[in-house]
Amino acid sequence: MIGLIAMKVFFSTILMLFFGQLSAQSFYGVEFIENKGQWKEDYAFKSILGNGVAYFHSNGFTIAITHPDDYAAIMSSIHGGNGSSTPLL
Repeated sequence: MIGLIAMKVFFSTILMLFFGQLSAQSFYGVEFIENKGQWKEDYAFKSILGNGVAYFHSNGFTIAITHPDDYAAIMSSIHGGNGSSTPLL
C-alpha cells in the first residue's frame, strides 16, 4: 500500500508539471479515483485529466490523451452540436 501511495504522489507531481506546462491557466486538479471494483479493467487508480485519462497499475501507468479537435467532434456528435465541427466517420 505504501508503494501505491508513493507512486500516486510521484506521478501526480509529474502530471501536474507536464500538464501545467501545456496550459498556463489550468483549473483542473489531479484527483485519483481508487478502483474498488466499479471498473472491470485491471488498474488500481484512475485520474481524469483535462484532455485524457491516466490509469495506474501495480507495475506502471498508462496515459490516454485525446486530441482537442477529436474530443470536440465526439461531444458535438453526442450532444447534437450546431454542425460546425467535423462529423465522425
